[in-house]
Amino acid sequence: MRRIAPNRIASKVDHMPANVSPDNVLARAILEAIRESGRAPHAIARDAGVDPAVVQRFVAGSRPDLYLSTASRICAALGLRLISPAASRRKSAPKPTPARQLPTIAHPCPPDPATEPDFTDSAV
Repeated sequence: MRRIAPNRIASKVDHMPANVSPDNVLARAILEAIRESGRAPHAIARDAGVDPAVVQRFVAGSRPDLYLSTASRICAALGLRLISPAASRRKSAPKPTPARQLPTIAHPCPPDPATEPDFTDSAV
């Protein structure tokens, strides 16, 4: 999945429609992802399960906002995932907790060769 990094959104302000607010980071990120995908708005809408007219109006700039449910479906169709700025600055993933080793337990009564039956020369 692609990640939406807030610092990348700010650099694309000049390519956004005038009616999309500079404060609406989510709308700008979705619009940028739609344009970078190279796919037709109709195809994205079909994959997202939303009305193609909604996506087309959003891309054209006549509809500056989306409902969260619509935005979520479009993000899923584009393979986007929302991350926090703190997570994007993290240098490495947290280390997994090591598996707990069970102690080795010795058998309480080791077998006595004198009392164990010998099956080596038995006929089948």
